[in-house]
Amino acid sequence: MRGFPLLFFGLWFRAVLCFAQGGLPAGPGRVAMEFSLAKDSNVLTVDYVATGGPADIAGIKNGDGITAINGVPTRGMSLAEARHSLTGEIGSVLKLTVSRPGSPDEEVSIVRKSFADAYSPAAEAGDPKAEFNRGYFLETRPLPLRDLAGAAGWYRKAADQGYAHAQAAMGRMYFYGRGVAKDQAAATAWYRKAAMQGDAAGERGLGFQYFYGNGVPQSYKDAFAWFYSAAMQGIVEGERDLALRYYRGEGVAQSYKDAFAWFYSAAMQGDVVGERYLALQYYYGRGAPKNYKDAFAWFYSAAVHGGATDENTLALRYYTGEGVAQSDKDAFAWFYSAAVQDDPEAEQYLGALYRDGRGVIKNDSKSFAWYYRSAQFNNPYGEWGLAYMYQKGRGVKPDVGEALKWYQKAQAGLPQNEKLKKDLAHASLKAFLENPAASSLDSNLIMTAFRRPIVIFFDILTAIYIAGGIVLVYFTLEATTAPPGILVSLGWVVFYLEGQGVSMLALLIFGKSFSAESLFGTMALVCALPVIISTCGPGRHRVWKASPVSWKMLFLYAAGAYVGTSLIFTEYHKIYTLFLHASVPSQSTRVLITKAKHASSWLSYGTIGLIMPVAEEIMFRSYLFDAFRRRFSGAFTIIATAFIFSLIHFQLTYFVPLFGFGVVLGWVRLKTDSLRLPALLHAINNSLFLALSI
Repeated sequence: MRGFPLLFFGLWFRAVLCFAQGGLPAGPGRVAMEFSLAKDSNVLTVDYVATGGPADIAGIKNGDGITAINGVPTRGMSLAEARHSLTGEIGSVLKLTVSRPGSPDEEVSIVRKSFADAYSPAAEAGDPKAEFNRGYFLETRPLPLRDLAGAAGWYRKAADQGYAHAQAAMGRMYFYGRGVAKDQAAATAWYRKAAMQGDAAGERGLGFQYFYGNGVPQSYKDAFAWFYSAAMQGIVEGERDLALRYYRGEGVAQSYKDAFAWFYSAAMQGDVVGERYLALQYYYGRGAPKNYKDAFAWFYSAAVHGGATDENTLALRYYTGEGVAQSDKDAFAWFYSAAVQDDPEAEQYLGALYRDGRGVIKNDSKSFAWYYRSAQFNNPYGEWGLAYMYQKGRGVKPDVGEALKWYQKAQAGLPQNEKLKKDLAHASLKAFLENPAASSLDSNLIMTAFRRPIVIFFDILTAIYIAGGIVLVYFTLEATTAPPGILVSLGWVVFYLEGQGVSMLALLIFGKSFSAESLFGTMALVCALPVIISTCGPGRHRVWKASPVSWKMLFLYAAGAYVGTSLIFTEYHKIYTLFLHASVPSQSTRVLITKAKHASSWLSYGTIGLIMPVAEEIMFRSYLFDAFRRRFSGAFTIIATAFIFSLIHFQLTYFVPLFGFGVVLGWVRLKTDSLRLPALLHAINNSLFLALSI
């Protein structure tokens, strides 16, 4: 029998069995009495009276009917309500109205006693039920008074007499090693004894032994059979276990419909697992029509009865508005409740809510704190949020290195997330540009995130670069008697910058990673060599003409250039430190140049120390200088070319010393009327810089 017919049969069977004993009522005052509720008469019937206990002393007997408790009629009263009514302070009087066949109703007064006083006489006399209750009392006492060994001893006494509840308890004690050495074989043996007597706890315990293969060969099929038997007796844990087997198809064909029926029964008794899965089945339409509203109702119930995980799930419903009106305020409240219990997902969402000001006042510091807590549990979304906060400097000082580190951790947990790949690529590129020494730029990462726009931009830029180069070379070579004009000269500057862009994009697309030597080598070939080649035409004598001044004057100009450059850099460092109270940071390319030198010295000196400075001098102190000089004064020409020279280096911190260096080179060019000495000085400067880059 399956599904709802099976469920209803189980519920009917449970009612007829007169379940729900009242032997362990809550509270300090005990009466040592158990009873059941007959379904047909709705009358409480006494099933057991402990010998020597308060009920026995008062004259209560097995089979007595109880029609009123303290004057309150029991008709319509549930077993739970009846048990609660029997509870009271030790020494207080309980009044029961007792009904016996052939006799008028009689009011009996019972003086409540402590648990030990209520059950000990019967337990000492060998009553198995009392022995079981005595063991349960010792097992469940507060920690300072708890006696697991004593509990196991009383359970064994009752179990040895064949009392099924005690046998199941012994199985539990051996399973967990409570009061006895952990022994799965012994646990299985005791569970089996209880199960063979139809004890639901024993059946459930034996089911788990088969399920996990503890003390018996693992068998989902046998586990399912015992779970089924326990569920048919109506214990909520058994119903939940059986539902899980149907839901997962463990030991039985998977059936969301049957799982739904049993989860529903468990949930109706307040079982949080049943409520949780029932909500999921409504949410995904498994075994029941998809219904966000009903799913929300069960999610809410699970959150009230459960812990952080269920609270976080409910918060997500409010956050997304699934089954309930969207409410950032309610989402925040439930996320907060889960987060203070260290739920990493809830902590991550709290970080987002504080960051965006949703449901709470925006607070970057709190956002950072919650993201940080979530990241400590290796939650990839928390790590992602923390990386964002470091990158943007929200709630913490901006730190691209930390941002990159957390992006990488998040990406390890979410390897297929495309948005995260792009964020990581952005952070990686920014870190590389700010500090090339940190690491080589991962071209695979950049290409994975931005391949299409990069390839398109590369194609367009390359086409413009080639076309522009052809035009520039043509006009430059054609200018045999006069220097190129201002537009052509500026065109060479743009061409030089485009060459750098094409070089980097080419390495990104076709190379595995950016390396210092490959970067500078490619840039020299693509950007600088065409500039140098353009001077090889008929006008080469005009570009590389010798200086008309004497060797003595050339030496003096070189010395003046050296002194001027040194003074500019020295005074700039002093002024920077004076006003900003910090040392001038190293040039962003310094460590990159050092890496290039260590990788290939001859290539580094050839590109950085010779080819690139010569190309720059051709552009600024020959083409552009001569074009400006034909129209403007020498001073204006020196300043204008120096200004453009410092701009194209894209180093704001070093703009002033680079401008000063450009002025010095322009002054030497003006005084010597030749490009040779400025080119030599520029090459020497770069070579010295390269030599000092350790």
